[in-house]
Amino acid sequence: MDDVVLENMRRHIVKAFLYYIKLNEKDSRDYLRPCPSWDGVRKMKHRGCLLWLPRPEGESLEHRTGLSALEQFATFDVPYAKWQKSLPIYDLERLLGPDHLATLRELPLFRENSLLMLGKRRSIPTQLYLWKIQGYLATFPELDEFDAISKRFFDRTEMNAKSAKISTPHQR
Repeated sequence: MDDVVLENMRRHIVKAFLYYIKLNEKDSRDYLRPCPSWDGVRKMKHRGCLLWLPRPEGESLEHRTGLSALEQFATFDVPYAKWQKSLPIYDLERLLGPDHLATLRELPLFRENSLLMLGKRRSIPTQLYLWKIQGYLATFPELDEFDAISKRFFDRTEMNAKSAKISTPHQR
């Protein structure tokens, strides 16, 4: 049951991200904005939270963000800010899992950037979902392991099904 709840939350978050991208293409509403650097975060208006995507294998992560790993409950303190001084940073790889992250990586915004800002009032429900899923994974850490184990199991099962020859009584 735990994995059903987790999958539902993940689907909801991905659906919201796709909706924000559609709004940006249609009406130039920028709910998801790329951050070129950590210094660029303090210059942005309508801050909500930061979304961190580890670079795909083969690319240097530290080159783009200066990070090689992210703590589970990381925050970014914005210097000289009057409001929104501390922003949560969400590791999308950990929160969404490999399948949903692959869906997002098909889009140029997520493929070309490793740090994104999610902001403005309309994104508050999605920010709450990110917070909720982070707490859910902290409460049930075995679900992170379940993702890795189930992916290996299904990959192995699929490989075995392709290589197995199934004979029917008529083929004997």
